[in-house]
Amino acid sequence: IDALPAAGTSGNVLTSDGANWSSGAAPAGGKVKQWKQVVNTSGLVTTSTTMADIPGCTVTLNNLVIGNIIEISAQVPIRKNAGSYSHPGIGVLKDGVMLDNVTWGIGVSMQPAEIWISREPYITCINATATSHTFQLQGNVNYGSQICFGGDMSGNVFEFSRIRMIAREITV
Repeated sequence: IDALPAAGTSGNVLTSDGANWSSGAAPAGGKVKQWKQVVNTSGLVTTSTTMADIPGCTVTLNNLVIGNIIEISAQVPIRKNAGSYSHPGIGVLKDGVMLDNVTWGIGVSMQPAEIWISREPYITCINATATSHTFQLQGNVNYGSQICFGGDMSGNVFEFSRIRMIAREITV
């Protein structure tokens, strides 16, 4: 680089058109406006194919800007007893309506010898359609034996078995 443009306003970024360098304002989008994290209060023990709420995994974002992106993510430990198969499902409700129809399962088939999936990742993104939205993490068993989301087979929660769910509003 032979020369850079003179310093401009604080916070500007350096850009190039392929031949020349210039200093300009940074793009406005892509910043986290707000975020909230929740941690489950007990495990969801189930054999049901019907989706059920995971205790403590509800988060509400207020003062949203309509059109901004909302990212929902979670790391979900799943436990089952040895000697049987299971196919768990994870989903998120937005204001009582399922966002992702994953009631068929998360693409993981727990084999007889497996008793833990230490951290099953979940992520989805939507646009804010109101100034407030409430999100609820749910789980089910598509087929197979009893499982527990976020705890042991009695529903007890330990630090290593906690579900962490995060909701972020990202500017566009």
